[in-house]
Amino acid sequence: MEKIEDLTGWDGAGKWTILEKLGALPDKSNRACYYLCRCICGKEVKVRSESLKNGRSTSCGCVRKTAGGASYNEKKVEYNTWRGMISRCHNKNHTHYEFYGAKGIVVCDEWRNSFEKFYEDMGPRPSSKYSLDRYPKSDGNYQPDNTRWATAKEQALNKNKTLYLTYKGETKAVKEWADITGISYSVIRHRLHKQWPMEEIFETKSKKTSKSKTDKLLEKIATLPLIY
Repeated sequence: MEKIEDLTGWDGAGKWTILEKLGALPDKSNRACYYLCRCICGKEVKVRSESLKNGRSTSCGCVRKTAGGASYNEKKVEYNTWRGMISRCHNKNHTHYEFYGAKGIVVCDEWRNSFEKFYEDMGPRPSSKYSLDRYPKSDGNYQPDNTRWATAKEQALNKNKTLYLTYKGETKAVKEWADITGISYSVIRHRLHKQWPMEEIFETKSKKTSKSKTDKLLEKIATLPLIY
């Protein structure tokens, strides 16, 4: 008997999110079945596998009912972001599942069950330079109080391995301190490695020496482990 292809979690079904395989059709020799699908508007219905695969069914019909689909087309980027978020956390077949779902990262129920709720909380993406970021807990879940739109630079500062320093009562990442003080990242790391006092790290001006030799040396030193 031919095994039915499982489309659960497949991201090529238009506005549908395929939730669950319901079983084979009795008149199709076990080669087709129904799936429980959720439309972008939140409505859940049964859809034939054939209709999903050949593109005959891509939504519950709500897109056609809203001025030619304009309201949802305007949210296309956010919708695809929402689907990707859910897929990498809850679909074991997703390419990046090992970095999300396999580590216990999930999407909160209210977002997982409703794109509109996700859009209401997050709003439109500010620009193409932004993507979803779990903040302030980078190892936390996707939920309203731990998710933001952020640039690549902002997300880099939110990684677990980012080194933070406290100076004059303010705590910032080393890269941020480098931008503020004008002292290069590699020089700050070098001074930390030499166990300089915090005041001297930021208040001692860098000497102007041969740029090529100095930069190469400091870059090499910056890779060494720090001792506190």
